[in-house]
Amino acid sequence: MISLSEILPHLLHQFDHESDLVRAVGELSEAFTTDRQNISRYLSDPRLVSAYTAFYLSTNLPKLEGVLNWLTPEFRQEVLQWQLIDVGAGPGTFSLAWKLLGGYGEPVLWESSKLMREQAARLLSALTGTTARFDKLADGSRKQLLLFGHSANEMGEAEAWSYIERAQPHMVMFIEPGTPAVFALMLKLRQRFVKEGWHILYPCLHTATCPLSGSDWCHQFLDARHAPDVERLTQLAHKDRRNLPVIVHMYLQVPPEQRAEDLARIVRVYPPTKFSHEWEVCRVSGDELVHERFQLMFKHVPSDHKKRVAELRSGDLCSWELEKMVENTRRVKLRTGNN
Repeated sequence: MISLSEILPHLLHQFDHESDLVRAVGELSEAFTTDRQNISRYLSDPRLVSAYTAFYLSTNLPKLEGVLNWLTPEFRQEVLQWQLIDVGAGPGTFSLAWKLLGGYGEPVLWESSKLMREQAARLLSALTGTTARFDKLADGSRKQLLLFGHSANEMGEAEAWSYIERAQPHMVMFIEPGTPAVFALMLKLRQRFVKEGWHILYPCLHTATCPLSGSDWCHQFLDARHAPDVERLTQLAHKDRRNLPVIVHMYLQVPPEQRAEDLARIVRVYPPTKFSHEWEVCRVSGDELVHERFQLMFKHVPSDHKKRVAELRSGDLCSWELEKMVENTRRVKLRTGNN
């Protein structure tokens, strides 16, 4: 969590009043939603780059922590000791998050905008004492994590893959907007990773064809909590930045640790019924991925797990066993010791 008061002194443009910042955030929002053909114009305006940093950096910063929490604690600590290469780094949102989470060394930022580079350098220096390294290849002495933070969706499949080929990293992570259009892009990239012999770490439990291809889409949700002055800015800008839809994919050059056979990835959470939790999940069956509905009766949830189970979201794993089939729904019990 980072406060707006920590960010504001280091912006390229200093806003005279809170209302000026809110107005600039509104201009950005309009550009992102209704005038996307001219979206790059803001990159040449220090005022809009600063507004972008104040609003989107502060509210996107928690995403990296949420994504890393989907890893096992041991692997999370290992990854934080790797070299980060931040593709399309913008004002250094995810590089800054990396350092604040205890990430190794000086992140490498690949960013073409001069103003964004200047903004990133200021923030990393002021808030973490880190010198930003721009557009360099990592030295190869450590494993490398190549991170696309809201950037692959802007550059497309071919350009994104060119960065992967340039870096030759051990791991690639995508944190992208949670929209059907981005899911379509990620399916193309997923096919390319599988064809090239990469292994899927997240979200898929197998490299088999995605069962949602062409009929539905898969995304995750992150619950973000912000500092009070950041919350105030989101309220003034009329933007919900607590419940954040994202599409997260992670790929490894080497196979991940062996997974249990009784795992399912939650892809959609429905409002609970009077008697049960209801989810759509994706799981492995033989050499295929299957998409189906799970029902968990309240009576089968131990009292000390009720809160935890109620907080399961799209993107989480559950370990299950079959109770019985009810029409097209698989009624299950959770193996709570593994969740």
